[in-house]
Amino acid sequence: MNQPVPSHLQHLIICSTQSPYATRILEDATYPVIVEALLVHKNPPYRFTIYPQIALRWKPTSQGDIRSENPDVGLVNFRSNRPFDYRLGIEAKSFMEDEMAGLPHPDVVAGKSEVQLVLWDAYLQAEDQAKAAVRGNHLPAQRPLDYLLFVGPYWTHVTLGPFNQKDLSVRTHKQSPSGDFAADWRAKMRLNQEPVYRVLYLVGTIESQQKLEEIISMTEDYGRDGMIEAGNFKAGPEFTQQD
Repeated sequence: MNQPVPSHLQHLIICSTQSPYATRILEDATYPVIVEALLVHKNPPYRFTIYPQIALRWKPTSQGDIRSENPDVGLVNFRSNRPFDYRLGIEAKSFMEDEMAGLPHPDVVAGKSEVQLVLWDAYLQAEDQAKAAVRGNHLPAQRPLDYLLFVGPYWTHVTLGPFNQKDLSVRTHKQSPSGDFAADWRAKMRLNQEPVYRVLYLVGTIESQQKLEEIISMTEDYGRDGMIEAGNFKAGPEFTQQD
């Protein structure tokens, strides 16, 4: 992928990390940065759909159970008469002004323990979201799920799963009283585990854009049926302009 990084994306990143008020920059300022970064890769237009704030129900077949896991952004392919295919999930955290002021090189940011702690928390949340996606038949249980973890405009790539049935019965961040006891105990222990060092990328750089294209391309097979379905779709009379 040799196309240059759009200058408007770089402008957006600067704007999203500078508050005009004497207040902390909130997490939602990262969402438009993520969406614009993904749009660079949306070719053909039906390659994927950007799905914000997905509600992945923990018990999708139980009408009275409204528990859900909510990725900040998802990259999906919608299907006719079946659940959408979940290709890539994204969990975002707030820009950390003390650690990221002036947008230092990603290696500098990655070396800060506070950043890695936030990424570890995001990882555990993403893992619960991935389990909910499997339970909702949005991907096969034996398939790993790619995730991007954002802290402000910095991000890392992780792979979650595959999960066995005991794993799928518990959540780390929220109690699952009916879950497998041993799996639940392991999940709680991981909350206090030392974070793993993760390489970071900064949105708006060539390295970030190339890595994002590589990751999206890796998920292409998972979305292929949906892409074919969308590419071959012929609009009915309800979408056809009438004289």
